Amino acid sequence: MLTALLSNPHYWLFALLPIAAASAYILGARNTKQEKPQNIDYFRALNDLLSNRTDQAIEAFTKLAETKQDEVDLHLALAVLFCRRGELDRAIYVHHRLLKNSNLSINDKTRVQLALADNYFRSGLFDRAETLLLAILEQNNLNDKESLVIATKKIISIFEREQAWEKAILQCEKLEESAGIVLQKQLAHYHCELAVASTQLTERQALIKKAQALDPDAPRPLLEHIYQLVDSGNTSTAGQCINSLYNKHSWLLPQSADKLIPVLGGNKNFIAFLQTHIESSTSPRLHSLLAYLYHKEGDDSKALETLDKALEKAPSFLLLQTLLRTDWANSVQKDPRLAAMLNAASALLNADAKYQCSECGVSLVKHRWRCPGCHSWDSILPLADIIPIPYQRPTISLIKK
Repeated sequence: MLTALLSNPHYWLFALLPIAAASAYILGARNTKQEKPQNIDYFRALNDLLSNRTDQAIEAFTKLAETKQDEVDLHLALAVLFCRRGELDRAIYVHHRLLKNSNLSINDKTRVQLALADNYFRSGLFDRAETLLLAILEQNNLNDKESLVIATKKIISIFEREQAWEKAILQCEKLEESAGIVLQKQLAHYHCELAVASTQLTERQALIKKAQALDPDAPRPLLEHIYQLVDSGNTSTAGQCINSLYNKHSWLLPQSADKLIPVLGGNKNFIAFLQTHIESSTSPRLHSLLAYLYHKEGDDSKALETLDKALEKAPSFLLLQTLLRTDWANSVQKDPRLAAMLNAASALLNADAKYQCSECGVSLVKHRWRCPGCHSWDSILPLADIIPIPYQRPTISLIKK
């Protein structure tokens, strides 16, 4: 019976199962003991990072990176920590060390190159960033469309800083061709920038026409079109475009008044134009501009009437400043209290922001087409009102009888 049992293959199968299980357990326990210290170090480093102990986290991740040379994510995380602490040179060193690894996959190499280009950009080494990004784009083997888009947008931002508008346009066109992304707003501004720099009228006309086709509702191409019409002597068409500018972007009129007033034939014609639109507007800038033009034409009565109505609609220090400059110009020189009021209102207006970015919230005194904070285009808009003040209509009208 024992001989028959030993000759049965199923017997040996079941007999060896416990031995195999025990061997696997022993080997697994041994491997666990070998990997356990590194896992503990990783979680300790992670805990330091989550606890905002950046120095300890960097030290721990550095030790781990020395033992795990092929861990791309670990090295990239270490470089990010260096960037947070402002040590861009150490972050760049980590990226360089990673790129020396010949075992990197194409996708991992691209990730490291993009991170390195970003650190070059932050360090102000735009030429190195540009060279690296162009090398990435010329590889022509980026299966990852996201990496392609990131690289292209980074190099476009470099060309914007360098004011290399033609290069930026070329990269925008390549981005549209490869990824189907159309940056119409940016392209319209690039063409406007080239138009402003051009000394050839026909070239300017073609560039502005292209900008209008790219972004028909944008304010800048329309404004540049008006200036171009004036330069070419076509003031009648320019006057019609001013009406379109007011209907779409009335906030541009006050800051562009010096150039737009001659288009309509002087102050009187511009006053007539504003009179047809001002009743429906609560903008202190427009009412202040109209009152100022009345004052320039010697009609202080109309100027004060305009300010009186505007103060009732939307009181602000801007209107108060205009009032002090027109109504009591002579009195201000005689009365030091009125002069102090005018100086105080002027100081508040000069110190306070008049424009704000709708994307990042940065405040500016002067208008710009591109935000200096987040670098977005057409995001700088005038504040709804400039320092509103409590106001009650006086029992005695501001208009002199």
